[in-house]
Amino acid sequence: MSKPLITSSCDITWTEQDTPVSQHFDDIYFSNHDGLAESRYVFLQHNGLPKAWHDHPRPYFTIIETGFGTGLNFLATWQAFEQAHSDVVQRLYFTSFEKYPLDVSVLKRAHQVWPELSAYSEQLCAQYQPIASGCHRFVLAQGRVILDLWLGDIHEMLPQLPASVQADAWFLDGFSPAKNESMWQESLFEQMAQHAHGQTTFATFTAVGRISRALQTVGFNVYKAQGFGQKREMLYGSTQGHFNSTQTSLPARASQAQEKTASIAVIGAGIATGQILLSLEQREGFADVFCADAEVAQAASGNTQAAVYPLLSADDPILSAWFIQAFSFGLRRIASLQSMQKFAAQFQGVLQLAFDAASQAKLDKIGQCFTAAEFVQQVDAEQAQSVSGVALKQGGLWFPQAGWVCPQEMTQACFKQTQAHHHLYTNTSIECFKRDEQGLWWLWDSQQHCYGPYATLILANGSQVTEFEQTDTLPMRPVRGQVSQAMSLGELSELKTVLCAKGYLTPRYQNQHCFGASYSHHLNTLAFSQLEQDENCTKIEQSFTQSTWAQNMRIVDGADRVSVRMTTRDHLPYIGHVLHAEVLQRAEQDLTVLQETSEIEQGLYMLSGLGSRGFTTAALAAEMLVSQIYGEPVPSSKEHLQKLHPHRIFIRKQSRKQKK
Repeated sequence: MSKPLITSSCDITWTEQDTPVSQHFDDIYFSNHDGLAESRYVFLQHNGLPKAWHDHPRPYFTIIETGFGTGLNFLATWQAFEQAHSDVVQRLYFTSFEKYPLDVSVLKRAHQVWPELSAYSEQLCAQYQPIASGCHRFVLAQGRVILDLWLGDIHEMLPQLPASVQADAWFLDGFSPAKNESMWQESLFEQMAQHAHGQTTFATFTAVGRISRALQTVGFNVYKAQGFGQKREMLYGSTQGHFNSTQTSLPARASQAQEKTASIAVIGAGIATGQILLSLEQREGFADVFCADAEVAQAASGNTQAAVYPLLSADDPILSAWFIQAFSFGLRRIASLQSMQKFAAQFQGVLQLAFDAASQAKLDKIGQCFTAAEFVQQVDAEQAQSVSGVALKQGGLWFPQAGWVCPQEMTQACFKQTQAHHHLYTNTSIECFKRDEQGLWWLWDSQQHCYGPYATLILANGSQVTEFEQTDTLPMRPVRGQVSQAMSLGELSELKTVLCAKGYLTPRYQNQHCFGASYSHHLNTLAFSQLEQDENCTKIEQSFTQSTWAQNMRIVDGADRVSVRMTTRDHLPYIGHVLHAEVLQRAEQDLTVLQETSEIEQGLYMLSGLGSRGFTTAALAAEMLVSQIYGEPVPSSKEHLQKLHPHRIFIRKQSRKQKK
């Protein structure tokens, strides 16, 4: 994978027709004559769109594009999709790659040439922010149009595209082969074949002979057509007729997805489940939800305030990339949810501050690795004091887009928004579940009531996720956390940002400030602990030793809240299907068993291990999980999917064994 943050961008000039020109490639982004007409002619017409959307055998259609550029092809396709009003294809997935992402101001100026695209451009530009490498999912048109924008070199990114992303149509774009030779390599066409099925089409503006031959070599029928404008010829074609693919046929994949999403059960009623329900609603899905408490969001998701900011590491680019992508997607989903449901949240930034020489050195190292100012900035004590509103004597990292949410209110908002897409069983503690001979799941609660059958079962019950025999060997650790409250008095009442050092401290909400939290493995009680409250106070005092407001904080007696969060050793959640013991036994001899084992046959999934950053990562984690369940494009790299797999430790161990 590339470095976590994108630092490369194209220098742009403009023609008299207001067409952007890349100085790096010395080429225009689209035709001076009429870029929109060119896009429609080359990529839509010669991929058989929109007709294909009316004849498609499954409810979503996937396009893969090489070269996002100004997003013109995407906007033109989105417009055509909206106007087609297909009764068959309900969702459009548009996967695009871009090594040199343009600034949003360039996109806005380029799009002004076509007023008819303004409504689509506004939605895209409101979300568009090219910061980190890897995959970024943008949910548009109330979930009917989904853009997966992969930032980075296509020869690094495309091999990371999950196998589930199979193109129904390829938009083979990018600057001309003569000026962008590094992109138009044989490996590109080999990857095209890897992500194609027996009915995949393609179109490209170029008619270069070596491109035609390369496409034929990997299994595409290739034809020539009149080019657009002054271009003499272009290429288009399909795999139909002689494509040598190991992929199953399109109708078969569609029917399998329909079977496994016919009935879904989710155990748990915290933020993980809330986000799962939002992703299901986007797909018109429905689930039965089992909540052990009288109301939702009563465990770790019931706290008053939670910080939303990414975990960064100067030494682990994979971890950093995951958290950056999750943070960005999470912010977009929070904004979307807030437009429909009310809950307390404030995004005036998060300060991650040094409290000793070692932490200062760590933050300095991180700051040198991540240089996108709109995402994170290194600040000194004076700057930190200015943005926070309180006296500070140390600097650190400033996340201007970050902030806090009220966990309980946000979780409840998720359930309220999706109430038509789930049935909630409260006071129902599921004690066990079993799979019958037909591969369906049956659940039993503490009163021995039985529920089912379900084709898909999702475990999202936080710290209790390992209490089942199917999951009790997973290396996860529940951790007790006690959060304290301080009165909002004097200078402290002026705090505008979340402060994170040894502990954390939030801005005022309901005339109080949350701080803490303790970190204890003593789980025999959830009762208040004076010792842990004292530890929370000590963390604040030691973090801000020279700030009088920190030494004079007044505690709200009786306001502490205790909950248990599930953690993992590598700080990454568990997302994906839980494998049966017999499958793992066979995989000890041959790891390909895991690749060949159908998730549909398993039907058991989990989303857990969110730790202390659940409100940063749960949205993307849920979207990834539901995408896997539906057999749809997953917004993640293969590398991240393996890093987040519930059995990742087993997979790594077996991989090392088999390499010896």
